[in-house]
Amino acid sequence: MNSVSIFSADAEHTDAKSGSRSGERAGSKDKVMIWQRLKRSSDELRELGLDPKAFADLEAAFKSQLEDHRHPGAQLALYRHGMFALEMGGGIARRSPEKPVAPDTLFVLFSATKAWAAVAAHLLIERGKLDLQAKVAEYWPEFAKHGKGNVSIYHVLSHRGGYPISTTNLVLGAMQSSARAIEDTPLSWKPGEANGYHAFNFGETIGELVRRVDGREIKAFLREEVFAQIGLVESYLGLPADRPELEARVAYVYEMESRTPGSEFRFGDESEPPVPEWKFVWNRPEAHQMVLPSGGGITRARDFARFYGMLANGGELDGVRVLKPETIQMATRRSNSCGEIDRIMRVPMPWALGFQLGGEASVPLFGKTSSPHAFGHAGAGCTVGWADPDRGLGFAYLTNGNLGWLNSFSRIGDLADLALKACL
Repeated sequence: MNSVSIFSADAEHTDAKSGSRSGERAGSKDKVMIWQRLKRSSDELRELGLDPKAFADLEAAFKSQLEDHRHPGAQLALYRHGMFALEMGGGIARRSPEKPVAPDTLFVLFSATKAWAAVAAHLLIERGKLDLQAKVAEYWPEFAKHGKGNVSIYHVLSHRGGYPISTTNLVLGAMQSSARAIEDTPLSWKPGEANGYHAFNFGETIGELVRRVDGREIKAFLREEVFAQIGLVESYLGLPADRPELEARVAYVYEMESRTPGSEFRFGDESEPPVPEWKFVWNRPEAHQMVLPSGGGITRARDFARFYGMLANGGELDGVRVLKPETIQMATRRSNSCGEIDRIMRVPMPWALGFQLGGEASVPLFGKTSSPHAFGHAGAGCTVGWADPDRGLGFAYLTNGNLGWLNSFSRIGDLADLALKACL
């Protein structure tokens, strides 16, 4: 059951910053190691409703992106109709010192974490502890400061709350007091007036609401109500400080372009770090241990695809129900108009309640051929997870090469289209 097929592919390594090729400097080509768990036969793929030829094209494209060094390392996983279908990975997890991506390598999800926060909110709505149309201030009176008294739970989940930016959020250390920072954040526009991606305020608002209405911190809530229920054994909203062996498994993130998403964040300590990769603060152990429901999730692709496999399967997996089908239908109902430009992201992002939607070729997060019923969330310029309930498909693609939005859309959208094409 745990067999892993391993093979290598010759490839020249192109340095993302300088454009120089290590093969030219060293006089030889690097080898990109690819592994795959439980390689499926053609008959097994057909039983899962997957076309073997198209499935092979997906595998080849995954390898090609590594060979072309569009990112240092990656994992890809699929679930179909609630069944595990694919897990593969390869490339480099860390360069200092060099460590390959392995089946147990963990990746930082960045904003793809928001899907976890959204599910926490919808669980509380389903259980009658939160009212979708109620004002946030009804549960959290201090939130009403600076004109935010009319912001509703619906506004928060649809990124229409009008308080997208808090300058305090730019210093990651201040996220420990994120609730106070949100209280002190003024409105930028009238709630409900427009979409404006709440990059950090989204998850941290939900986290405080979970604490106030449930009594548990969102980290414990997700662990007990979602992760443990469906066997997500390698999913963490903040790595536990007493398990240092987990930190050693986290892939370092590498900026592939200047000013890539997340490059503006800091800890406030500008001294020379002991590890070169720590200049990008998301690679620091302190960041990995922080509870950041908007962007601090850490997991592996197989866990993340299983999470979305549950959502694509109507909220149930292996006989365990996490959400009711009607809750998922409500959560994935479009909340903005077609073509509406998000005021923060500057693209026509299709939004539901806590999830980005498919069906728009101009924003191919889940593929240019994706269904408008597909939903999920991308993170920074390197991670994505989504569910297609029409096809019963759960998809996770995690990389550690941080690109700008447009190049990231192309990279992850190409693989998504191949995954969709493979579905019979």
